[in-house]
Amino acid sequence: MVTIGCVKKTLYFSVFVLISICGVMVAILWPTVFRMLIEKDLTLRESSKSYRAWKHTTLPLYLDFYMFNWTNPQESLSNPNVKPIVVEVGPYVFREVHEKLNLTWNANNTVSYWQRRTWYFEPELSRGSLSDEITNVNVVAVTIATMADQIHVKYSDLVKKIINMFLKNTEKKLYIKKTVRELLFDGYDDGVLDLMKKLENLIKIPVQDRFGWFYPVSL
Repeated sequence: MVTIGCVKKTLYFSVFVLISICGVMVAILWPTVFRMLIEKDLTLRESSKSYRAWKHTTLPLYLDFYMFNWTNPQESLSNPNVKPIVVEVGPYVFREVHEKLNLTWNANNTVSYWQRRTWYFEPELSRGSLSDEITNVNVVAVTIATMADQIHVKYSDLVKKIINMFLKNTEKKLYIKKTVRELLFDGYDDGVLDLMKKLENLIKIPVQDRFGWFYPVSL
């Protein structure tokens, strides 16, 4: 006669066997299943879930710029007892977008592409506008004056004299006033750069036509 106790024992044993079989199957098949899931979602192909996020950034990327405004350039340069006073302004916040273009799928399972980075100014997140004027060190004049003593090429003495005469005759100041847009991305014209551009073949150093910290990147 079958009792309730026997039925329970049989049921428990069956469940235990079933769970054990499932556990063994999972242990055996899981590496294969896991690899299939990885290949399906993470392998880079146009149909994979990761492709869209890889090709075009979906998460917001922000870049904060802080500028330092030199408030007393004339006083601090003319009087050695007066310390320069600089005031931090900003941040000027930009949203950065990465996009991969001209994709070429190669036979060796690799992909070639050209990446474009674009910056968008975010006025709501910024303290100030790109038209704010900042008084700053004249990086161009200071850099060229320093480089003049380090130029060692043919006719280097002549080149140094030309640069020094130009800096003296034009009375280049050690400070400039430019907008945030000019200082960062647009760049600005400078007579020293025009001169260096003409001497480019002699000094054997590439010279840009304008100066900006991120020039020639444009917004």
